[in-house]
Amino acid sequence: MRAYQPLFEVPGVRRVVGAMAAARLGGSMVQLTTVLFVLEHYRSPALAGLVGLTAGLSAIVMSPLAGALLDRCGRVRLICVDYAVGVLTVILVPVLAEARLLPAWLLIVLAGSPA
Repeated sequence: MRAYQPLFEVPGVRRVVGAMAAARLGGSMVQLTTVLFVLEHYRSPALAGLVGLTAGLSAIVMSPLAGALLDRCGRVRLICVDYAVGVLTVILVPVLAEARLLPAWLLIVLAGSPA
């Protein structure tokens, strides 16, 4: 912790670190909730695993592309777009499911969205 002391004295760094921690916790909760949702709604452990795999693989595949875009374009704007797509996906899944308009293939596509 002593080595990070000068870093935490930089104005705004504590807020950024706090926001990053909250975002990671939220992302983990979304993953867990998605698996539980699939198990409850579709009653299929295989589909729950496939949705989790799709979400994880899309993140791995998109990371290099996202890094390159962040280096070349406005970081704040792209991060805002990323979070907006994530929020839209998190809202869209239960709304479509409640309306009975969420087939398994669409759930897999939404889980693999770049957010």
